[in-house]
Amino acid sequence: MSAADAIALVGRYLDSVNRRDAVAALGCLSEDIAHDLPDGTREIGADALRATLAQRASQTDAQMADIVVMASLDGAHAAAEYTLRQEHEASGRRAALRAGAFFAIDDGRISRISEHVQA
Repeated sequence: MSAADAIALVGRYLDSVNRRDAVAALGCLSEDIAHDLPDGTREIGADALRATLAQRASQTDAQMADIVVMASLDGAHAAAEYTLRQEHEASGRRAALRAGAFFAIDDGRISRISEHVQA
């Protein structure tokens, strides 16, 4: 996979998450996706990530903005930096946090996502 292909794949995934389109997001991932959450825990598998995406969608109106995606020349790794804009439904509190994610890509699909949010 080329760097351009990796950037396009990660871009499709992030766009799908922003649109709350779990089917499209999961289509970018391997079935045994490793998902490292900002709190340091790791989930394994598409079903676990589907549940996390659903939980996030129900708890906050978060959107990624100002997204910049970059990739290694061989397309095996990519990274995205973005602003996480969110409003918590219960409190009405708004926040804009700097965030990013690192991606491993195997066989044309994302096999690992490591999310990081600056508090």
